[in-house]
Amino acid sequence: MAAEFLKQGITLEDWAGLHATLMRMEDQLAEVARRVHEGQATEEELRDATLAVARTRELSAQVLPRAVSNVGGTGSAPAPATSPGPSFVESRRTRTVLVVDDNPAHRYAVARVLRNAGFNVAEAWHGQAALDAAAEADAVVLDIFMPGMDGWQVCRSLRANPATEALPILFFSAAHGDEAREECERAGGDAYYPTPVVPEKLVGKLACLMGIDG
Repeated sequence: MAAEFLKQGITLEDWAGLHATLMRMEDQLAEVARRVHEGQATEEELRDATLAVARTRELSAQVLPRAVSNVGGTGSAPAPATSPGPSFVESRRTRTVLVVDDNPAHRYAVARVLRNAGFNVAEAWHGQAALDAAAEADAVVLDIFMPGMDGWQVCRSLRANPATEALPILFFSAAHGDEAREECERAGGDAYYPTPVVPEKLVGKLACLMGIDG
C-alpha cells in the first residue's frame, strides 16, 4: 500500500490528509494505552495500534519531501514558503530522547509532544530497559515511580557509567514538592519537571539541557 501511494503524484494536500489520519490514529493509540493501564484492553491491542501508528508515521515522513518537491510542477524549484520547519526543528531531528515511564498513557503523551517538536524518541517502560537503551540517547526524560528499579536508581546507575555519566536527565513525574525535587538532585538529575504536560515548557526545558534552540 505504501509503495503504491508513493508512486502517485503527491501534493501537499495529500500529505495533509495523511497527517490528519496519523493524528487521529495517535489519539486512538493514547486511548488504547489508557485502557490497557486500566485493564480494559490487552497488550496485543496496544502493540497492534503502536505498529499501525509507526507505519503511518514512517509513510508520512516519506511523503512530505516528495510533496514539497512537487510544488509548482515538475522541474520547478520548491517555493520557499513550503520548505520544512525552522532550522532549530531540523537540529532536533538528529537528537534522540529516551522517554522512560511504566505508564503507557503517560509515556505516549510525553513521546508525542517530543516527536511533534521534531525530536527522535525512544521509549522504555522499566529501569533495565532504560539502562540498556541510554547509550544511544542524547537525553533522558525519566519517571520516578516504576516497578523494580525506580527513576532515582536508574539515574544513579547512569551517572556511574562512563558512557552515560554526562547524559542530560530530566525527571518528569506526578510527584510534587521539595522532597521529590531534592531527591532527584541527589540522584544526579539535571532538572525536575512535575506533571501535567505543558508542551512548550517541557520542550523548552529539555532543549535547554541539551544545549540547542528551544
